[in-house]
Amino acid sequence: MIIRHYLLEGRPMITDEKTRKKIACEATYLANELVRQLSAPSLILEASEKDMRKGNFNFLRAGAIRNFCILGIIVNLYRVIELRDNFLIDILFSEYELRDMGFPSIDKFLGGSEQMKYLEILRHQFAGHATAKWASDRKPGELISPKLLGTALRETGIDNLRDFAKRLRADFASQLEEFIGKMRGQFPAVDKFVREEYPLKLEKGRLGR
Repeated sequence: MIIRHYLLEGRPMITDEKTRKKIACEATYLANELVRQLSAPSLILEASEKDMRKGNFNFLRAGAIRNFCILGIIVNLYRVIELRDNFLIDILFSEYELRDMGFPSIDKFLGGSEQMKYLEILRHQFAGHATAKWASDRKPGELISPKLLGTALRETGIDNLRDFAKRLRADFASQLEEFIGKMRGQFPAVDKFVREEYPLKLEKGRLGR
């Protein structure tokens, strides 16, 4: 049974220790995966640049790598939001406690709430629907305004992809990694879950055992 108590503002917080341990294990596993995924674009771009310097340049390949990195960045930033909202905030920690744990803020990383609105536009374009409006049998789809798309890339900083990806890896992902360290200290069970229990069950599922 999930036991909750209520914060001053009326939102529930889970207090049952067995349930809290389970949530903490799963949240830490997701956070650990996100550190890898948020670091990957920078590593991919660095490897691509090395190839370019060797003369191995191809427009199709370069464009595909750029779009793949943008897609990965946007999808995984939203996974950070899902981690925060579905596993952490007012579930394991209050907003103040979570901030004290060092959980990274996407708003702060991007520069504010206005930039978050532009990230939402990019989410729809790169990780959702490629159209600005729904199509029907009487009206075809419509592409998002190129000016709006360009503005969203500029305002979020993603247009300068190399530097954005580098900062994402050095600042945001590293901050998330520090948060994981604090979760490991507060919930000792997460180490075994992340390193052994979940991967082992995943492999058994893959092998049909």
